[in-house]
Amino acid sequence: EVNRTILADVFGVSMPTIDRWVREGLPYVQKGGPGKEWAFNTAHVAEWIKERATEQATGNTQAGEDELRKRRTLAETLT
Repeated sequence: EVNRTILADVFGVSMPTIDRWVREGLPYVQKGGPGKEWAFNTAHVAEWIKERATEQATGNTQAGEDELRKRRTLAETLT
């Protein structure tokens, strides 16, 4: 188990990327808060990253509400 800083180092990403991943469903052992550090299991995170990459590569992802709004706005702009 590692904290956010070490997790970012392990996967070679920035802290804002870790924060974004958490919002997108990154698995964690303990949620951070006042006086509490986030805790992550690196094996679970690696599996999550692998699954996301597979979904993106195969097109098997479901667009979220924000993504659908962006697509609609783009379609309306182009027509």
